[in-house]
Amino acid sequence: MITKIKTILQILYRKPQYFEDGMISIHLSNFRKDPKFVKAKQISLKRTGASEDIDWRLHVFLWAAKTCSKLNGDFIECGVNTGFLCRACVEFLDWDNLGKTMYLIDTFEGIPVELVTEKEKKINKQYLNPKGYKGTYSSVKQAFQGIDNIRIIKGKVPSCLGEVKSEKIAFMSIDMNSVVAEIGALEYFWDKIVEGGMIVLDDYGYSPKYLEQRLAIDQWASKQGVDILSVATGQGLILKSKNK
Repeated sequence: MITKIKTILQILYRKPQYFEDGMISIHLSNFRKDPKFVKAKQISLKRTGASEDIDWRLHVFLWAAKTCSKLNGDFIECGVNTGFLCRACVEFLDWDNLGKTMYLIDTFEGIPVELVTEKEKKINKQYLNPKGYKGTYSSVKQAFQGIDNIRIIKGKVPSCLGEVKSEKIAFMSIDMNSVVAEIGALEYFWDKIVEGGMIVLDDYGYSPKYLEQRLAIDQWASKQGVDILSVATGQGLILKSKNK
């Protein structure tokens, strides 16, 4: 308790360096001044029409993507929404010169009712309404127009995953707010993830309402013998090590 009080007083005494997206921190966030980061974020905001204040989450995403860009394998995002994270990613990595394919997978119509549990229906009402996603598919296509090797797949996970032709995956992002879809994607792609490849789980620890997803993913990870790094941003990070 004393330690917590000291921390609160320290935050009040010192100007927080970061205060957004459910996080407050006195620690340095110099990545926000990196010209490449700033440019990638601004271009993505402009091209996708998003209004995201998630710099630290974006930083984790871009760090993992950059690390994996050196591996032999393609990129996948399951749960695209506006495409903000991946649009920033292709700008940050100079995507056209990497020689990789990026698959963007989403229904672009919200979460299919048949893919949510009873608990998820209560907490994900806003994601179940197709009207809230009107025009998303066309806007994402426009946001990535002119960029090489982008494949946009409109469909339900896991039934549409056969449309991904890559046999080697270096980087994967999952953000579908559905236990069925997220576990389905993990099971389908795990054997295709190359050694050193990473999976970013966007909502792994983001808020208590996503606890059902976390428990299911933890159970899946335990069966695979892998550990998940829980990040203060709410993300989870999986590293595919040798023989895993």
